[in-house]
Amino acid sequence: GINSIKSAEEKIFSGADLIQIYSGLVYHGPGVIRKIIKKL
Repeated sequence: GINSIKSAEEKIFSGADLIQIYSGLVYHGPGVIRKIIKKL
């Protein structure tokens, strides 16, 4: 699952149009969404 900025970047830069970040929400809370969006 997507649980870090690095794993999100890997999927997006490999051509993904959409990522599911449920694992990130469970382990890191809702703030992970903002962190991933800022870095992308």
